[in-house]
Amino acid sequence: MTCIWIIDDVTEILETMSLLLMAEGYVVKVFETADDLDLETLKYMCDLVITDVLMPKVNGYEVITMVNDVSEIPVIAMSGGAMDVCNVEILSRARKKATYFLKKPIQPNILRETVKKALSTRGLIAEKQEKKVG
Repeated sequence: MTCIWIIDDVTEILETMSLLLMAEGYVVKVFETADDLDLETLKYMCDLVITDVLMPKVNGYEVITMVNDVSEIPVIAMSGGAMDVCNVEILSRARKKATYFLKKPIQPNILRETVKKALSTRGLIAEKQEKKVG
């Protein structure tokens, strides 16, 4: 089963996105903060990470960096936050490192399509790794 981890500090967004993705047949694990992420487990149990960018404590850019440091798991970054000087810098960095970037509010069909694209990227990465080994 395909497993997607979602990190967002807004409970309603976590609930809505998880329900939508579970209805598509995905296994979903939600986190209200990146502090709870287990990067070792992520490497073996997760196929895609979706993270909000503007969060307290650990922001989405930091999440993307952590994920990229330990795996080639695709990351969808999302934000609907206000644009102040600090946020612009974080958003700019996140856009560059994420596999895809979505602006909130996210339409269900856009989320579904972007998840499929990101997961197909994961498949391509896995195929390349198998060819290198074989």
